[in-house]
This record gives sequence, structure tokens and C-alpha cells, in this order.
Amino acid sequence: MPINDGQLIDLVHSYDHLYNNKRSDFKDIVKKENSWREISLLLNYPVAEVQARWRYLREKYTREKRTLNTQPSGSAPKATWELMTNLSWLDHYLKKKNWKSTLDSQNSSSVDIKSDLEDDYSFQTTVQPTESNELPPTSKKEVGSLIIAKSLQEVGKSMKNAINAMTVVEKKETNYLNEDFEEIGRMVVLKLKRIKTAKEGRI
Repeated sequence: MPINDGQLIDLVHSYDHLYNNKRSDFKDIVKKENSWREISLLLNYPVAEVQARWRYLREKYTREKRTLNTQPSGSAPKATWELMTNLSWLDHYLKKKNWKSTLDSQNSSSVDIKSDLEDDYSFQTTVQPTESNELPPTSKKEVGSLIIAKSLQEVGKSMKNAINAMTVVEKKETNYLNEDFEEIGRMVVLKLKRIKTAKEGRI
């Protein structure tokens, strides 16, 4: 199942130190790594895939926004990307030159369409955006609750596996004990038979 783009966008939005370079913790690498781990845990996808998907969505939004602002007057309206509204909050953090409405800018270098959002990673992706009806968490409190629930679920699985492993070991030990008792029993019976035979020989 592909990553839920809507949920990813809302989750990133709730961690504003990932994109707001005016924050004092914007360059806190450890905090950013922890935030991406939390997001990947909630989406149930590896961190690298989540970051790559976010980079794709962000850059596609920049390109779409640029296209809308450089469209010649009188031309047929271009179909709007379905996630434009979801990502509109990025406008405040992108370079204003990206929205420059001139036809010459259509042929400018790719450097001009990059956002002003600094990142601590560099990924590429070719996957296409998908839609999903799943509702994302609406607050950091809900995000925290989901993280705790996920963590408890993982702990529960680990405990279950440990109990199953202990049960297997106990069964093996029981089998070994039973085999030992059977062997001792056979030795006792054999010893008694020898004693009986020796006594009968004396008679």
C-alpha cells in the first residue's frame, strides 16, 4: 500500500522545525531525525521512503505553483493538482522568485525552482501521488498517543515472542528429563535382573 500523501503532509506540517528556518531548532539534526522517525512510525514506512516522498511532494508543489503563475494570459486553464490546497501552507516558506510571473522564467535553470527549505537529506523518487480516505492526526497530542500505542503494540509482540520461545525451551527440557528418567528406569530394571540372576545361580 502506497504512502498516504495527505497524512504525510499533515504530519510534516505539525513538525514545523522541519521546514521553518526561522526557528532556533531548525538546524537541530537530532531533533529532526527523531521527528522523521516518529512520522515513519505513524505511517508504517521506512524513514528514507517517507523523506523521499515528502521531497517529491514539496518539489512538485513548487513546480505546479510556478506553472500556474507563468501561464500566458488567454491560454486554456491547466488542471490543478489535487494536493495544491493541502500544501498551500508552504507558500510562506518558499522563495518568492519561484512565483515570478514571466514567460522567460519557464526556460530558466532548475536551480530557480528549488525551495528555500533546507534539508538534512537528499533523496530521489519516481512514485506518483496517491489519494487515501484515511484521516491523519490533527494535533501533536494525537500524534504522541499514536506513537505510544504503536510502541506498546511492538512491546506486546516482543513479549509474546519471548513467551513462545520460553515455552519451546521448557518443552524441550521436559522431553530431555523424560528421556533421562526412562533411561534410569531401564538401568534399574537391568540391575535388578542381574541381581536376581546372581542369587538364583547361588541357589
